Amino acid sequence: MAYRKRHKAEKGSSLHERITQKIVDELKEGSVPWVKPWNCTTLVGLPRNYVSGRPYSGINVLLTWLSALEYGFTDTRWLTANQISELGGAFKGQPATRILFAKSYTRAAGTAEEETFFVHKAYNIFNVGQVSGVALEPEESPPPFQARLENVDAFIAAQNVPITHGGDRAFYTPSKDAINLPFPGSFTPPESYYAVALHELAHASGHPQRLNRPKGAKGSLEYATEELVAELTAAFLCAELGIPAALHHTGYIGTWVELLEADPKAIFSASREASRAAEFLIAQAKSVPALAEAA
Repeated sequence: MAYRKRHKAEKGSSLHERITQKIVDELKEGSVPWVKPWNCTTLVGLPRNYVSGRPYSGINVLLTWLSALEYGFTDTRWLTANQISELGGAFKGQPATRILFAKSYTRAAGTAEEETFFVHKAYNIFNVGQVSGVALEPEESPPPFQARLENVDAFIAAQNVPITHGGDRAFYTPSKDAINLPFPGSFTPPESYYAVALHELAHASGHPQRLNRPKGAKGSLEYATEELVAELTAAFLCAELGIPAALHHTGYIGTWVELLEADPKAIFSASREASRAAEFLIAQAKSVPALAEAA
């Protein structure tokens, strides 16, 4: 799949390369940008626009999380400069966070092969913590942590993917469309059980009867890409469900660095697939009242 983008200050693939390099640098330092960068016992949800309430997706989740890590933002909501101005406020302090809007186009019929292009346009946004001169609504208080864990239990059950418990390994078996997890009591801290379960459910979302994502042979870059998609999906779901994220496969960090250095667009496609998987799993769980209300 090919990509184009428009931005007056950057040409070719420089925007992809700059963003990818920032993520690669974090990985090389042992910091994983998609492990939620703040204490989710007090803040819940994916980053979203303050005015519309619409959550960001794909690479924009990572871009806002990177800024939160760098500047210590503790609010999940963001605004554009125009939105701040319309509210009568001003922005201060740290620089803007650049996110991307992508629109897809398909090459006109009649060519030898149809090809989809993504045209990227960059936008600057500001965290609520950077806004001055206007009183903004505080974030809603999240449900108690135990209630959130109960919601995650219901979320997992709503996926209708069989789960067995035993052994010391977590894995999804595509041929059986089933997940195996260690017993919940073997996880430290106990809530990390849920992050691992969501990771395996992310793999299950790629089943041919669901989103039909290719997995590739173990040890291949395609296999590592699927692990990256599952890691990101689990992180996005942990944020939305209000539980701590956890890195499931530390052994893949070196392979992910190799993947991203070889293809600066890989993190864009992986994060896009992760948002698609998270949205699919949330749609499957509409029977969960709290999630149905948020959907």
